[in-house]
Amino acid sequence: ESTEAPTARAFLEVRDRGRSQAELLMVDLALRAYHADHGAWPASLNELSPQYLQRVPLDRYSGRPLIYRPEGTTFSLYSVGKDGRDDGGKFGNNQTYFATQGHDYDLDTMIRP
Repeated sequence: ESTEAPTARAFLEVRDRGRSQAELLMVDLALRAYHADHGAWPASLNELSPQYLQRVPLDRYSGRPLIYRPEGTTFSLYSVGKDGRDDGGKFGNNQTYFATQGHDYDLDTMIRP
């Protein structure tokens, strides 16, 4: 059990979530630039470096690569989120993300109705 004060834990969660969101956005934009240049999505995020990203950021919650799946005309990109496990791209909104386990974190989590 954590010995951090509740306010410190809350601050760290907000900080990590903000950084995660910024990194997801950065990778999302790099993916779109790659697609504009090549007419297809890269097979992996590693193809973005160094031309589109200096380095591909790791997921702050798992320490592993962000999860990326090219899917025809679009792609999925997400973090495992605060529970630290890949739930297969199961997304909720702000309320479900914080109230329950079993949701991953993507760029739309905070704005999804």
